[in-house]
Amino acid sequence: VSHNGVIYSMDVDYLIKAHNAGTGRKIWQTQLPVPKRDEEAFGGGLAFHDGNLFVTTGFAQILSLSAQDGAVGWQQPMPAPVRGAPTVIDDRVLAITIDNQALAFDTQTGEEMWAHSGMEEIAGLIGGGKAAAVSGTFIIPYSSGQLIALSSSNGQVGWSENLAALKRVNSLAGLVDIRAKPVIDRGIIYALSHSGRMVSVELRGGARLWDRKIGGKETPWIAGDFLFIMANDGNLIGLTRQSGRVRWLTTLPSWKNPASQEGRISWVGPILAGDRLILANNLGELLSVSPYTGELLGKLTLDGPIYIPPLVVNRTLFVLSARGNLTAFR
Repeated sequence: VSHNGVIYSMDVDYLIKAHNAGTGRKIWQTQLPVPKRDEEAFGGGLAFHDGNLFVTTGFAQILSLSAQDGAVGWQQPMPAPVRGAPTVIDDRVLAITIDNQALAFDTQTGEEMWAHSGMEEIAGLIGGGKAAAVSGTFIIPYSSGQLIALSSSNGQVGWSENLAALKRVNSLAGLVDIRAKPVIDRGIIYALSHSGRMVSVELRGGARLWDRKIGGKETPWIAGDFLFIMANDGNLIGLTRQSGRVRWLTTLPSWKNPASQEGRISWVGPILAGDRLILANNLGELLSVSPYTGELLGKLTLDGPIYIPPLVVNRTLFVLSARGNLTAFR
C-alpha cells in the first residue's frame, strides 16, 4: 500500500518496510515477532488509515503500527489466522479469518467493537478474502460464497447474497470462495466467486441488477462504463457496467507448454494505468493490454514470479516479486 510518497510492504517473514516511493530509499523496517508455534504461518496484509498502518497476519493477530516509524501501537489476537488484508472505514478496521469470521476493531484503541460469523466452508483457495467498504457499510466476502452487507458501526446485517454457481461443471467449481475483493461504484456492488458467478447488486437493499456466468479470483477493475475481469479460464474480459454485456474478450496463455499442458500460468490483475490494462503472472511477466479492444500492447519480464497485483501511484507502477524485489517503473 502507499500514502503520501511512501510505499509500505510486508514479506513472507513478516518484515514490514517503508520506502520512499520516488527513490526507493528505505525509511524504516519493523520485524513482527512470529510465535514459535506459528513459524509456518503465512498470509495477511496491510491497510493505511489516518497515519497508521494496520497489519493482519497468518498467526492470528491484527496490529496497528505508526506509519512514521513502524512502532507498534496496539495488537489484538484473532480467533483464527487471517490470510487477507484488513479494510478500514469510519474508524473501524475489519479483518476476515480463514473460518469466515469478520471482526471489527476501533482504529485508535484496538478494542473489538463487534464480530460476525458466516457459514463455515471445508475447502477454499489459498489466501484470504478482503472486505470492501463505503461510509457506513462493509461488504464481506466469505469462502462459503456469501456476500453480506454489515453496518460499520454495529455489525448489523443489511442484506446477503450467495454467489455459488447454479450448475457446477467440475470439481473446482465446487470451491465457491469469493477471493476477489468486491468493487463498489456509484452505489452498485460488483462481485464474483471462483465457482463461476458474477453479480451486480445495489448497495442499498442488495437488489440484483444482473447475473453472469463468470468465475474468477482477481478483483475486477472498473473505469467509466466498463468492467475489466481476469476469469478463471484465462480470458480477460471487458464488460459493460450497466448490463454486464461482453464488449471484448482476449484469451491469455494458460500453460507454459500448451502442447503438454504443463506449467500452469496464473495471472493477477488487471489494473488500469497510463491508458492500458496491466497484468502480471507467475512467470514474472508484465503484460499491457488495450482497454478499448483487448489487443496485446507489450510485455516485460522481471526477475521472478509475481503473485500479487501491481500498484500504481503518482504515475509510477510498483511490482513486488516472489523473490522479494520491489521494482518501480515510470
